[in-house]
Amino acid sequence: MYTATQVSQLFNVSRETARRWAQEFKLYLSPTANPEKERQRAFTDSDMEVFALISEMKTQGRLFEDIRAALGAGQRGHAPANASALVQADIPRTSALQIRISSLETELTRSIDSNKHLEGRLDELTRQLEATKKELREAYKQIGRLEGE
Repeated sequence: MYTATQVSQLFNVSRETARRWAQEFKLYLSPTANPEKERQRAFTDSDMEVFALISEMKTQGRLFEDIRAALGAGQRGHAPANASALVQADIPRTSALQIRISSLETELTRSIDSNKHLEGRLDELTRQLEATKKELREAYKQIGRLEGE
């Protein structure tokens, strides 16, 4: 997966241009290229082929409608050779994020397990409370009977 910054670097365009292309040609891109609000864009290898064609055709002075027609006909470009190297450079950062995600997932699992244990304990205490209330009612009944005698 590629970020908008990587796309802009690979095709020598601004991030705004990469974003505009993603919106303009979203029919030909993966869903992650135009995610929901507040989510980061992520581009696939197939998206890179679409961007390559867009970049090539824009360099030739072609209009968006020409590019849409080419994409609709199944044309794609060739992603820059340095694309994989750019992603490889982000692997240490990605690894650190994956480690952090794993740590958070472990913490979440522990919290869920702890919560289940506490819910079980609460159920047990609730049953004990109900049993104690029942015993107390019986005791009051016996007191009432003894007082009546």
